[in-house]
Amino acid sequence: LSMLKYEHIIYYIIDMPKKTPLVKKLRTVRKEHALSMKDLCRKAKISYNTIISLEIRNVKEPKLSTIIKLAKFYKMSLSQLLKGTEFEA
Repeated sequence: LSMLKYEHIIYYIIDMPKKTPLVKKLRTVRKEHALSMKDLCRKAKISYNTIISLEIRNVKEPKLSTIIKLAKFYKMSLSQLLKGTEFEA
């Protein structure tokens, strides 16, 4: 492996930020619906970059409009989608 690839791998193993409860929940719900990230983007009409930001980049403050769109797509209330996350009401 080149040094650059090695450093990139080390970042993901050691330095990657811990996944927030919201990230874990979004990923779990997506997988329960047997969707890849690309499938979700296409079917929910949400950009791939947005899904990557939510699930991989661990965005701290997602747009409410995106969370609402996901809840509607999954036929869940906001309360159901956010239950057990840092944004639970």
